[in-house]
Amino acid sequence: MFIWNISEISYRLINNSLSEQEKMKHYLILNILLVFTILFLVESFDSMHFIFLNMGIQILITSLGILLCYQSNKKGDNKYFIERMICLSLPIFFRIMILNALTTIPIVIFDYFSVADNDLYYIAKNGLLCILFYLWLNAYIVKIAQQSNDFQVPIQ
Repeated sequence: MFIWNISEISYRLINNSLSEQEKMKHYLILNILLVFTILFLVESFDSMHFIFLNMGIQILITSLGILLCYQSNKKGDNKYFIERMICLSLPIFFRIMILNALTTIPIVIFDYFSVADNDLYYIAKNGLLCILFYLWLNAYIVKIAQQSNDFQVPIQ
């Protein structure tokens, strides 16, 4: 299983050499991490209004991101969309979480010494990280779908 190496996952998806068990492990770990992420987000806001605003923004960005990735895959070889989404999402998710931690630490320190409410900052940061996630994922899907399309053997 490849938690960090996007290039290796991409290569194995192009060559159809990623086993079903590896795909299942990626999907399982991704869903467990998403549950913890959702619980963390709900706990990080002071007001229910901000929770619902953040959820609405995340749903919108996620929907548009999935549609963007789907259209890119469709323009390529139009195959294995779900497998590509799941397997590529896990290493990109880890990178986004590290970026999230690095951008959250200064705000937590500032928040400790400040009386200001930073909920809007967290909503904006979460939205931008979600957009970055789908753009990054889309770039790899485009690359794989085009390479898979280029390497197809013609049927005789």
